[in-house]
Amino acid sequence: MRAWTRRARGALLAGLVLALGVAGCGGTEDAPKLVAIPTRTPVPATEEAAGEVQDTATVVSLDPALRAFLGVAMDASPLDRLDLFREQVMGPEAACFDGSFWPDWNPEQLLGSEGIGLVSMDLQRWLDLLDAFPNDTAVSTIEDALAQMQAVLPMEQSFTFCLLPLPLHMWSGAPVPEDQEPVSEVQSQILAPNLEFVTVICTGNDICLDRLSIESMHAYGMLYQAFHSGKNGVETSLLDMMVRSARSAYLTRQVQPDAVFPWDGALTPDQEATLWASIQDTLAVTYGDYPASRSIDRFLQGTSNTARYPMWGGLYLGDRIVQTYISSHPDVSLVELLTLDPEALLADSGYAPEAQPG
Repeated sequence: MRAWTRRARGALLAGLVLALGVAGCGGTEDAPKLVAIPTRTPVPATEEAAGEVQDTATVVSLDPALRAFLGVAMDASPLDRLDLFREQVMGPEAACFDGSFWPDWNPEQLLGSEGIGLVSMDLQRWLDLLDAFPNDTAVSTIEDALAQMQAVLPMEQSFTFCLLPLPLHMWSGAPVPEDQEPVSEVQSQILAPNLEFVTVICTGNDICLDRLSIESMHAYGMLYQAFHSGKNGVETSLLDMMVRSARSAYLTRQVQPDAVFPWDGALTPDQEATLWASIQDTLAVTYGDYPASRSIDRFLQGTSNTARYPMWGGLYLGDRIVQTYISSHPDVSLVELLTLDPEALLADSGYAPEAQPG
């Protein structure tokens, strides 16, 4: 699990999340930071016959487009970089930037929140990363992971994973300290009805591949639920995110039983009961409910050295809710589990942690 570390701002992979290094989703404290949920009319889920897998996945690497951008941006004014990025990357690869389900947020803002500060960014460092990046292996790894997931739970709609390698900006251009292992995380952002947009930060070595398969699978689960939810980002609640992430982890473990996630074992029984009691008034809060929405990501991912928001607390609770539901409904199918309304799932789970005596 050395390849998963948590950024200071916090980043899930809801989403959503893939590969080799991470970019959290969202920017300011008030902006959404997790996997964006598309507005769609829910599509009735159908069980596929065993062995029948729909070929609905496409994996696109933005490496060629990024190289074209860097080729012209190196000698251009920093102030022209955004226009050049639109021309060389966002135009040719429009499917990866076409729309956003976060009202008033466009792809450029989302990219900027992830450390792509085009005006100040070290472009040579970005090019060096692309030269060292195991692009073909990364694409193959994502394709294999998605194929395995579709064999277990087919997606009715076509979708695309767009791979965007980014330099690991948390080191601000400085060499990685000798006593610090390279950092690699993964995050995903759904920007269009048929798209899972994958942002990647990577140190450029093989450690970047450590979690690519697992996080691709988890993001697939988030995308599957997004297609069936009928909710956009601002309509998505804290409980939605807790349950969706947990169900995605459960789905991932159907293919990779040894998969681990940061929230595994995150809380003690007393912490669990305390957080569950304090989170009640926020469960139904959506990202559109400002200013209450500012607490959603804090509850999900935690805040360092803050008892009210223990690290990974909300995601841990979501996992416990889903596990409790499965224990009391052992015959539930994957389709039923992943499409059940989170409020109904919670109500039928019987989940009710209590603090230990004394």
